[in-house]
Amino acid sequence: LFAFWLDNGGLQEELSQKNREYFTRLAQDTWEFFARYANEANGYLAPDNAQISPLRPEVLRTSPTNMGFSVLAPVNAYHFQFIEKDEMCLRVDGALRTIESMEKWQGHLYNWYDLQTKAPTKPMYVSTVDSGNLAACLVAVAQAMKKENAPTLAKRAEELAAGMDFSKLYDTDLKLLSIGYDCTQQQLTKSFYDLYASEARITSLFAIAAHQ
Repeated sequence: LFAFWLDNGGLQEELSQKNREYFTRLAQDTWEFFARYANEANGYLAPDNAQISPLRPEVLRTSPTNMGFSVLAPVNAYHFQFIEKDEMCLRVDGALRTIESMEKWQGHLYNWYDLQTKAPTKPMYVSTVDSGNLAACLVAVAQAMKKENAPTLAKRAEELAAGMDFSKLYDTDLKLLSIGYDCTQQQLTKSFYDLYASEARITSLFAIAAHQ
């Protein structure tokens, strides 16, 4: 529905009251997941999934994509006026602190981490797509923090994104991004994203913008 609205000139038109209420409810429901599960015990990072019906404990592992959303979600919640600025900054700071403390490879986070220990799980692998998703979220958070006069948070988010060396995930002969790096075998996976880039498009754009 949202894509259809954009394709039909939605940016030039005001949302109807009905659609505005629908999207606000959707945003509220999405935020409630992060408010509940991206808590202090989890380092302000959301778990990969949680089963609500029937209710079962959340799966206590998380990925770089989940981490990116966890940092960005409080910013969006603040702009929707679901939370106050102090809570936004608390949650962003907490998530960044956890991410900063985690073991990394060439600045990249591994594919999965145990949310209780905050340690990577085996086999240890770096996903090109996940890293790109996280980098894009961190850049968006940094820009938002600058506007909210929180320069320290902005700098930390920028430094995490800038620390990811995407050239290590790039095959210079094929001129394509690999799907990732196998840390056990210590080599790039011999499968690649084509020129269209598909789900790695965000990664491609970030790496180009970062002159990598």
